[in-house]
Amino acid sequence: MSSRKYFLKTQFIGDNIAPFVSSPAGNRVMPYEAPLISGASATFITEDRTIELDVADGETLMEVAVRNGVPGITGDCGGGGACGTCQVVIAEAWREAAGEASDLEIAMLEADGEPQPGARLACQVQMASNLRGIVVTVVSH
Repeated sequence: MSSRKYFLKTQFIGDNIAPFVSSPAGNRVMPYEAPLISGASATFITEDRTIELDVADGETLMEVAVRNGVPGITGDCGGGGACGTCQVVIAEAWREAAGEASDLEIAMLEADGEPQPGARLACQVQMASNLRGIVVTVVSH
């Protein structure tokens, strides 16, 4: 029984990388499309609605919220934890998995007064499989 081996290779086209499958002889066989890897989902509760979004592992809550126009999260500093425009309250069931806020994050949260229990900056909460289904409430200002 003969086994054919194919290789996943990449080619630069301008500034983009184009993956393709290659035969052992080096012939380009077909374009390659990566399988869709399911990330985590997150639910954002705002003043007037609940929004459930798919979030890729490694992405922050702020990134997905800004990209999808979640009201109340603007991320003015681009995710540096320096503006406080992405404040959320992590639902109690998710607080341990989301982890503790850093001292710098706490200082930013306290700049607006006493933070609520579970308050975090969405830019500092990075999604991972253990956060699949996380629920957060957007803090309105």
